[in-house]
Amino acid sequence: MNNENKALEEMEILNFLRELKHAYHKNELVFTEGSCFRLYSILKTIFPQASPYYSQIEGHWLTEIDGKLYDINGEVSEDYVEHKKYEK
Repeated sequence: MNNENKALEEMEILNFLRELKHAYHKNELVFTEGSCFRLYSILKTIFPQASPYYSQIEGHWLTEIDGKLYDINGEVSEDYVEHKKYEK
């Protein structure tokens, strides 16, 4: 995938997450406190290359797509992922 296509896909991911988050006023809570793996499952149906990452410290799942990690709030920083010891 070239850089232009990667940038477009990243925009699609972020736009989807933003729309989902704001579709219902409690979606942020739903997808950060109990249904974070379900969010991964949803993203996996749209982006088949998605992989789950889990943190024992946080008790939270992230979704990795093409080297970037996401949750309902958008892209998650590498520093945060390392600090909270997320693993594939």
